[in-house]
Amino acid sequence: MTDAFLNMPRLGETMEEGTISAWLIAPGEAFKRGDVIIVVETDKTAVEFPALGPGVLREHLKQEGELVLVGEPIARVDIGEGPDWTLDANVEGTEQEEESHSAPPSSAHRETSAPQRTVSGKVRATPVARRLARLGKREIDEISGTGRRGRVEKWDVEAVLAADGNGDTRFFHEIACTCHGPVGGVPFIMIHGFSGDRTTFAGLANGLSRAGCRVVAMDLPGHGASRLEAENPQDLSKNLTEFVARVIGPVPFHLVAHSLGAVPALELARAIMPISLTLIAPAGLGLKLDREFISGMADPGSIGHVRELLGRLTNRPLGLSAAALEKLYGELAKGRLKALANSLLNSVGQVPDIKPALREVGDKTLARVLVGHRDCIIDWQDACALASNIAVHHFTHGGHMVHWDQPAEVLRILLHGVHNDQSS
Repeated sequence: MTDAFLNMPRLGETMEEGTISAWLIAPGEAFKRGDVIIVVETDKTAVEFPALGPGVLREHLKQEGELVLVGEPIARVDIGEGPDWTLDANVEGTEQEEESHSAPPSSAHRETSAPQRTVSGKVRATPVARRLARLGKREIDEISGTGRRGRVEKWDVEAVLAADGNGDTRFFHEIACTCHGPVGGVPFIMIHGFSGDRTTFAGLANGLSRAGCRVVAMDLPGHGASRLEAENPQDLSKNLTEFVARVIGPVPFHLVAHSLGAVPALELARAIMPISLTLIAPAGLGLKLDREFISGMADPGSIGHVRELLGRLTNRPLGLSAAALEKLYGELAKGRLKALANSLLNSVGQVPDIKPALREVGDKTLARVLVGHRDCIIDWQDACALASNIAVHHFTHGGHMVHWDQPAEVLRILLHGVHNDQSS
């Protein structure tokens, strides 16, 4: 065992000091050559510094957030019996600075993923992304990253803020929507679930638009900014066919829906057959539907109650800011969803049954169901009884919001064959 000190490297010709943004190797953790040990923020950008040899990190001498001069010791490492690679690392870093103005990804080869965390639990993000998120009053760990190793980049934050912005909200036949991506791209219509709105698809919309697709995320009747109300599941389909015909015209499209959104999605698919239908954790496959979640979101007792209910949706930290929770509680407390909630359940279980319609649509187009094995709202095993014409994708670590828990995998499924369809 040979201990050595790793000093703050010089990561650029003009660098004199840097702030430790994140430790990616914890004390006691072994690493190999090329593993990123630390992320350092300079006055220009954030830079990842890799190990130039193997070893075990013994101690952090400087903590995240500390400003450190070039050459100061930042960690104690055990380099074993091999050559002392820290001597080279302490002269000058070998990784070039990443330009903060790098172009955003523009193809399906760049994937969105859930925000990646450092050993201290901090989300990996560039300084510019963090600054934009603060200005936009969004929590950085709400945002899916498309950068290296899931890092949140500037354009990821911009996409989410665009989805939030009322200036981008459009109305067609009293239904509110937000559009993402190039006008000539392959269209995707995205329909949220009970108590959600169009922003729940912000991560997927970002990934699809970066892949050149045109995404239309809508607010169902009774939800979000839409001007229509919904007292029962059938009301969720109000003006939907007219909306789609108006917003994208007579163009083939892909249809994606989550949870209760499966009900209006299937009605739409039976009227205007999509290229593909993807249902994420759909309601209506069996009897189980979390009664406490439905009734609680329709008539929440407090902000804390809303926070607890939302925690049932995902298998990852929720990450909503106090301001976002307060705003959501204020909207739900208006009681707009009470009648709809009362119509979804009877003494036996959930009322909607989408299986016949799904079987019918599956005979005519590609139909997929995505289920998470850690879903607390519905029973994922109901999907195992679907007809053989339905492709079922299982996510063993996913919750009810599979597209939040494992966004890269969901995006890959949605994009499979898309560009081939466009060229055929």
